[in-house]
Amino acid sequence: MKRRYLASKVEWDYIEQLVNAIEDVHTRELVNNALQWYVIKAGRYRLFEYALNAVTLIVPSILVVLNQCVQTNCVAGQLLTAVSGTLAASAKAFSKLHDKRIAYRIAAENIKSETALYIQGAEIYKREERDILFVKRITEIRANENDRWAEIENDKDGSDGK
Repeated sequence: MKRRYLASKVEWDYIEQLVNAIEDVHTRELVNNALQWYVIKAGRYRLFEYALNAVTLIVPSILVVLNQCVQTNCVAGQLLTAVSGTLAASAKAFSKLHDKRIAYRIAAENIKSETALYIQGAEIYKREERDILFVKRITEIRANENDRWAEIENDKDGSDGK
């Protein structure tokens, strides 16, 4: 899947500007790889979520219309309509696409914000060990996202526990 479908050109241009402003090659690659990973993953999950939403709405509707057009009160047709809607809704609930997409997007936005602070030399990055601090904070953002992803995966019923 091409990058351009997963985020806007404006966002990719912004990411490129942020990344190119980082002087250290290794840090630049770390941030570039992290941003691309999270933006692409969030975009893919958005596409999958929207596709599954469409299937959840369209398939049962088509089956109802077809069942009415044939003018039969076939139990199999009614059962197929009910099962298709249930399966699509269940797939949506169990895949947790929305929660994963949000987690990836939050990580990408946090990395972009942290990178902008680093480039601007904001208060916390005025110290001499600013490069080490920046890499540490990017690593923390990634670790937090990984923890959140594990929480989403381990959530048995798809609810938030409330």
